[in-house]
Amino acid sequence: MSVFIAIPIVWLFGLYRTIFSHTSFSIIFTILMSSSAYGLLYFSVGVYGLETIPRSIGFFQPLLVFFAILSSRLGIKYIFNSNLIFKNSFNKKKILIYGAGDAGRQLANAIENSPEFKIVGFLDDNKQLHRQILLGQTIYSPDKLEKLIKTA
Repeated sequence: MSVFIAIPIVWLFGLYRTIFSHTSFSIIFTILMSSSAYGLLYFSVGVYGLETIPRSIGFFQPLLVFFAILSSRLGIKYIFNSNLIFKNSFNKKKILIYGAGDAGRQLANAIENSPEFKIVGFLDDNKQLHRQILLGQTIYSPDKLEKLIKTA
């Protein structure tokens, strides 16, 4: 019975169309909504429709579905990304991003999973930001560009 309830809900919420390697936190909300819809239907049909199913199953079954779907998506994303990173880590071009503001952060987030580039740091004119860490990378002074190129 749970399969006949789950398949249409997964189809309606489009969980089968998700690209694994680009899964983000927005998918957690979609999985939560689909699991909630599944839980409501399962609880109303399964628990109240059939007297043989304990009511606690109506609560725990949707939680298990939520964690099973979420862990499978995140696990596959981890496997795909770790294989991509391992294969391409030696061939990536090292880059520095000029600007540690909003635009620099957005650019870093966009480049983060790139198979071509590896971010090695940020450059910024603001002296208060020098030697700070942003998205796991150090912010350097543009005056140290030549030294950074030689050491990288």
